[in-house]
Amino acid sequence: MILIGGLALFTLGLLVIVRQNPVFGLFSQVTSDSQEILVIGVLVQFLGQAFVIFGAMHSASHKLASSMQVERQITIAAVAQNLQQFQNRYQNEQQALKTGYAQTIAKLDTLMANPKSALTQPKVTLPLNCKFCGAGLEESQFCTKCGKAN
Repeated sequence: MILIGGLALFTLGLLVIVRQNPVFGLFSQVTSDSQEILVIGVLVQFLGQAFVIFGAMHSASHKLASSMQVERQITIAAVAQNLQQFQNRYQNEQQALKTGYAQTIAKLDTLMANPKSALTQPKVTLPLNCKFCGAGLEESQFCTKCGKAN
């Protein structure tokens, strides 16, 4: 609206400057000096330009404000989604820690109830072979087949 009014004022000032008969005649009734009429035409033209610039800036700022509002809503939605994901991960980790804590306490309770069985490990005897000839070794350090120390 402001933009259209500014264009109309600019056109009116331009018509006064180029001395169009109906518009120039209207201003000549106010003052008889053609120099003053031209100055009034220039002032009206400048006023029209100011309205055009103001209207364009108003329109651009309105579009910018509406796009900023959309961006703000998108950003708020993304932050809310990230916060919800963080809370879910936090709760899952907290639940996993609680479960791990309960299992650790249960293991400690069993260890405290029977400390000797936890400390003794079953003996596993591995068959010993000579590293030189591969013959089976008994409990001695020397191979009975090749006579070398292992």
